[in-house]
Amino acid sequence: MSACFESFPTEIFLEMFDYLSGCDIYYSFSNLNSRLNSIIQIKSKICLDLSHVTTAKQFNFFCTLIVPQNILTLKLIGYVEENYSHCVQKCSYNQIDIFLSYFQLEEFIYLKSLDFFGIYSDNLKFICKSLEKLNYLTFISLSFKWLYGSDIRFIFRVILNLSSSILKYVTLNFDKEQNIDVNQYTSLCKQQDKIRIQEKHFGLFIIYYK
Repeated sequence: MSACFESFPTEIFLEMFDYLSGCDIYYSFSNLNSRLNSIIQIKSKICLDLSHVTTAKQFNFFCTLIVPQNILTLKLIGYVEENYSHCVQKCSYNQIDIFLSYFQLEEFIYLKSLDFFGIYSDNLKFICKSLEKLNYLTFISLSFKWLYGSDIRFIFRVILNLSSSILKYVTLNFDKEQNIDVNQYTSLCKQQDKIRIQEKHFGLFIIYYK
């Protein structure tokens, strides 16, 4: 049965992968043999949600398998404490830190959707500056831990001036205790007629791009 399965045409595997998540593809088919590894390498539309990977060891394993130019969507979470109520999924290690030790975000040149939850100040500027180099992004969701006022200003300056013509909207989620008044940051936008900012609830902002 093994030999028969492995002899399937490449097109069959690629079609089958369309019904699987990125984690399922990597976990189930990686490192079985060289042919399957090569087929995974050419799979060009992988939606990768690693937020439910429970251990750092398993997360590191997935990172060794990722081909950046094949990733279409990406979701990660930083270290989330038990009392951090904004997040349903708890995580005892920082996925974002580990991920950025393997990759530069701008390597994911075909990325369309980016969702990072629990960003700390340490990685803030690195992540935001990389967004300017990802020209295929249509959706960005960033959620932050407690930040300094200068960090918040930096975020809005970068996000409000992203120049991608296909970017639809960005969600920014801050700790509600920070009491952010978005009106003090709108002047940072160079083309204010190109954006619309909506505050959904305390600390959660959606920025729409025209």
